[in-house]
Amino acid sequence: LRDQPDIQFLLVGDGVDRDRAETEARRNSCANVFFRGFVDPPMYRRLLGSVDVGLLTLRSRMKTPVVPNKLLSFLAAQLPVAAALNSESDANALIFEAGAGINIPAGDGKSLAEAIRKFYLNPNFAAECGRLGREYGLRRFSVRRAVEEYTRLVMTDGMGPLKAPCPEGRKSRIEGHG
Repeated sequence: LRDQPDIQFLLVGDGVDRDRAETEARRNSCANVFFRGFVDPPMYRRLLGSVDVGLLTLRSRMKTPVVPNKLLSFLAAQLPVAAALNSESDANALIFEAGAGINIPAGDGKSLAEAIRKFYLNPNFAAECGRLGREYGLRRFSVRRAVEEYTRLVMTDGMGPLKAPCPEGRKSRIEGHG
């Protein structure tokens, strides 16, 4: 996408591959790729508010079922997500289930460029993905939902109520509120 100056990339953070990425961008004359080091959380939220798409990539050799934290930030910011992930990634399933964006196989740069171009050429599609992602995030990852899920896990073994949650004759803190 280096031939499309209207499509710009802002890569934020000081990850282990930053130097390599900067060198690669210079070597390939990518004038539309910008780098910014570590930012604090308030600045990160402001940056998310100034971009149009959240870019989420993992190496093709990453085979664990992982959900990068920035995905939740993208959902909260109502950003559509362009993701290059392996099918094993839980983030892949989450983006699909939410309708929050486009998933392509990790390592497929050409398809990733097409996904980004699709968002650029179809702002209504991008806005709908962002809206759906935010709604999904609010339903699935709110503090209330987390407390409910945690309480369910504490009070059951995941398959039904626990047989003896407390020693006999003792009230639990949950039941006795104290």
